Amino acid sequence: MRGTIAALHGIGADGRTFHALASAMGRPDLRAMNLPGYAGEPGLPDGFDTLKQWLGRALPESPSVLIGHSIGGMLALDFALDHPDRVSGLVLVCTTPAFGGPDPSFKEAFVKARMAGLDAGKTMADLAPEMAKGYLGDGVSDAALALGTAMSAEIPEATFRAVMKTLVTFNRRDALGEVACPCLIVAGSNDQNAPSKTMVKMAERLPQSRYVEFDAGHGLPMECPDALAEAVNAFMRDFNL
Repeated sequence: MRGTIAALHGIGADGRTFHALASAMGRPDLRAMNLPGYAGEPGLPDGFDTLKQWLGRALPESPSVLIGHSIGGMLALDFALDHPDRVSGLVLVCTTPAFGGPDPSFKEAFVKARMAGLDAGKTMADLAPEMAKGYLGDGVSDAALALGTAMSAEIPEATFRAVMKTLVTFNRRDALGEVACPCLIVAGSNDQNAPSKTMVKMAERLPQSRYVEFDAGHGLPMECPDALAEAVNAFMRDFNL
């Protein structure tokens, strides 16, 4: 079965995250979507309910395979839980089922730290080089680093502020056992944002899951698109997606 496959990017990027993956998969039809506020997409990523409504309008009514990276994985998981009839499979890359713990002071401090540069008068273009280096692994190609830097630089400040506030609200950890579709969980062994040990625990709680881990950081889709493509194609083939 060859249905819709859509990919949802992380905070510091846009749909271009998945161009190399689509090529490696042999899927030029892969929809590398831009979240609201990114790359000219109207709106702002101000809350997961808003994002799910946007995704519901963007996807066909027939079931889709969703690939989600980082916060895009959170959105994919959230949407699959709320609309099980519209998601046939999930590929969750470098993501977690909840942000942090229950302590609100940690979340407030996290957002404050991420806003410090902007609050000090810096622009997203000023912050982009360090952002890209922070989520891409040491062995990433110069081309991937340049693309990561460009994507981060082009994020509107209002979008970045909104998406950071959205990120810290996410928590679907207790609902993992309710996910109805098969899931491929993809971790990077060098990922500090979504540690592999956290993703192993997530995979163990999902009813139908396959876990793979690569020698990569948080920018795994751009760091090793060929290996990821092989894993995704095998997953889709084995589950007839």
